[in-house]
Amino acid sequence: MSTLAEVVQATVSKQFGRQREAKNLRFQEAKIVKHKVEEECSSHPAPVSLIDMLPAELLADIFQAYVGFSYSPWNLARVCTRWRDVALRTAVLWSHITIFDYQQAIRRLTSYSVPGISGRFFTIGRSQVCITPEQVDDAVSRAGSVPLKVIIMITMPKKIEDIPSSTNSLNLLSKVL
Repeated sequence: MSTLAEVVQATVSKQFGRQREAKNLRFQEAKIVKHKVEEECSSHPAPVSLIDMLPAELLADIFQAYVGFSYSPWNLARVCTRWRDVALRTAVLWSHITIFDYQQAIRRLTSYSVPGISGRFFTIGRSQVCITPEQVDDAVSRAGSVPLKVIIMITMPKKIEDIPSSTNSLNLLSKVL
């Protein structure tokens, strides 16, 4: 005959054995589920962010709102290839042009470099800053047929003899007109 202690010990051992078996079974089930999830994930392309799913037209509208707060469109063009393409094709983003002569520009500009586009770009707020005739040509080209807002900031010569040195400013102005 078994003693009470032996019966209790046998019962506890059976209970612990069942709990261990249930735990092992749950662990094996979890491993199977994990393996299935990993297989499912590996068979699909990498997840895409929601903004990447937006059509270019809607992204352009969002860009317009951003630039409307006096931010440079070059900020958008630097994010990724898709954003650069959408920004460069959205003419209204480039409708503000500031023409500076070199002396003024040196002191006041934020300079940008954009991957995939050669050269440096200058801005004040949302306005493209042009110092050379080539920059004016590029800015007008990016703006396409949208109406332009042009600001002209020219240092006036202090002496009459310095007027020929301001002809660069006149050349820049003639590109827009």
